Amino acid sequence: MEADPIPFTMETVGWQILFVLTGLLICYLGYLFVLKYQANQYRRTAIQEIKNLESSITDAAFITQCMFLVKQVALESYDRNKVAALTGEKWISFLDKHEKSVSFKENSEIIFKAIYKGELPESTQFNRADFSNECVNWISRHAR
Repeated sequence: MEADPIPFTMETVGWQILFVLTGLLICYLGYLFVLKYQANQYRRTAIQEIKNLESSITDAAFITQCMFLVKQVALESYDRNKVAALTGEKWISFLDKHEKSVSFKENSEIIFKAIYKGELPESTQFNRADFSNECVNWISRHAR
């Protein structure tokens, strides 16, 4: 004599508990995603401001504005007392240390002339798009 096959239904208590736990897990992960999205608003704002910089401003003003935005992001992300005191080579080293995919050290002379003197050396070949991409990459990828 063979027993009747056991029916497979989702009406048991175990399945209901599993569905509720799965739903709660999805809600929690969604909540974490929203928190992370809100916490990174400062990055999106800075990137948008770099992209909105006018092409009519001089290269020196462009560099100054981009570095100002990068400094604002760094102040938001790291210890304010340490970052605010950084200038010159220490500032460039800080940027390169916290994001390996960019190298501001290569453009340090151009950056310093633009920020501190408001001009670029005459023989300088400056590419706004590359510099803008470096700033955007640092802002979007720096470790927090």
